[in-house]
Amino acid sequence: HPMAHLAACCLLSVLGAASASSEVTVKAVDVLPADIHVGEQIPGSTCRWLGCLQLTASGPNSQYFGGISGAYLHESRLLMVSDTTKLSHAPWWGSGRLFAADMKMEAVPSSSHLPEGLSRPVALENVQMELLEDAAGHVLKYDKYHGDAESIDVRWPDAAIVGVERTHLVRHYPISHLGGPTGGISFGKPTIEGADPTHRKALRGVGAELKKCTLDGGNNGAEGIAVLPSGHILVLCEHNKPGAPHGTTIGWVADEETGDIVRSLTIKLPAVEGKHGVFFRISGVAAIPDTQDVLILFHYWSLPTGSYVKLGRITLPTVPGSSGDEIQPRFVAHLKQRDGHPVDNFETLLVEKAPPSAPGAFIIHMFSDNNFNPAHQRTLILSLLLEASPATELQEEFAAGPVAEAESRPASWLLTAVFAAASALAVTAAAVAVSKMVRSRDAERLLTLESGETSTGALD
Repeated sequence: HPMAHLAACCLLSVLGAASASSEVTVKAVDVLPADIHVGEQIPGSTCRWLGCLQLTASGPNSQYFGGISGAYLHESRLLMVSDTTKLSHAPWWGSGRLFAADMKMEAVPSSSHLPEGLSRPVALENVQMELLEDAAGHVLKYDKYHGDAESIDVRWPDAAIVGVERTHLVRHYPISHLGGPTGGISFGKPTIEGADPTHRKALRGVGAELKKCTLDGGNNGAEGIAVLPSGHILVLCEHNKPGAPHGTTIGWVADEETGDIVRSLTIKLPAVEGKHGVFFRISGVAAIPDTQDVLILFHYWSLPTGSYVKLGRITLPTVPGSSGDEIQPRFVAHLKQRDGHPVDNFETLLVEKAPPSAPGAFIIHMFSDNNFNPAHQRTLILSLLLEASPATELQEEFAAGPVAEAESRPASWLLTAVFAAASALAVTAAAVAVSKMVRSRDAERLLTLESGETSTGALD
């Protein structure tokens, strides 16, 4: 019937519009002045401050901005993914979103200790939000378990690789119009890394191995993903698989097209000083331009110490196959919240080549995940200039003493704010623990395949 056909077309139009982009207004403000001292200097590397922005959203759709867990930058074009969305109704936590923006840069003021020609972020413009799809073409909106995007990298200009926790997948998204206005960018229906085209429920290679990263109820999956100059992809797990040593984690260099493993990796996690058997987690990774090295972001948080991050550089083995050797990162930077640095729950690492005035250096940007908890956590972009030797030339450095007190205390207002936040966090610690237990319990339930079928431990 013509009217029925018209109604069906209207319904399809509404459903199709679910993944269309929506504008988000994001304000950026400087957190600290640009001449702040940057933490502990390490032999073989120099870390210099460029700036730090705090991002907040306002107006329509502002409630969806937060939880930034992965990002990609090409010139000024910025893509970000979040790992969840806080909802005002049951199920309370929904799928993560994609955010596209233009990152406005400005020249770093002249300084005796900085090379010329450097720039730093000052604002996010033209921010657009988009819902992502799963491999069956379903728009992910209220489904936290299938929409927990933790990492992203891009093969410019038409393909994105996104790591998903809980279901432990790497999705390949086709992209349209990535170089145009942000409102026109579109991510299509993805494919699954390592999926067997002849047997949909089967995974091979890195897709199958990633399924083993199920520690903490599935909340320790593909936290780090990088597209390598070789054309392969690097996938790193946040923590090791259950039953494996806590002091290391696993990763793989894989063929992007097939998911076949080219090289298996075992990476040593830095120990938390003064806490026996406790280790940092991997929260981000990025390839260093024009090298065979990657930079890894390690993060640790506790109520007494606050947030603490380390940046470690490794050279990836070039010989195919498995390696029984543990790769020990060479650290190039340490930053502690207790020292007064603007350190938060950093989960994203971007690396850019520095201008010719700083040969051999590179610029890093770290983004933090505020967990939709603005009272105690912030969405930050911290930018630094790093001058460091290749990983094979850097001095090994694994400190093993107690957490040292800062040689110079932060300004009194900052110290007061830090301890006020710590007191408030103590009140919420029990609630957070209960929430984690509930999520872990729920994560143990049978998941559903992206086709809607009951999972038997295969794809999703």
